[in-house]
Amino acid sequence: MDTYQSSLYDAIRKHVTAISKDLNPDKTYTLESLCGSVFWFSLSSVDKCLAGKLMSNMVGDLLVPFEFAGKCCQSPLVYRAII
Repeated sequence: MDTYQSSLYDAIRKHVTAISKDLNPDKTYTLESLCGSVFWFSLSSVDKCLAGKLMSNMVGDLLVPFEFAGKCCQSPLVYRAII
């Protein structure tokens, strides 16, 4: 992983971990909604795809307190907070 990917990975991991305790575990969230609009819209379309892959890897590796909650039409994956 290069320096940019590593910094994006760390930023997403820290942010979603910090907000997870305040989320409703019965609700599903897109990565965009988890990241917040200011951060999300600062990313290029390529970086948004990369962010999605990084989040998916973090969830699959159990590094963040989220689980896969299916797919929706707006986002390839949605997530649910694990309390």
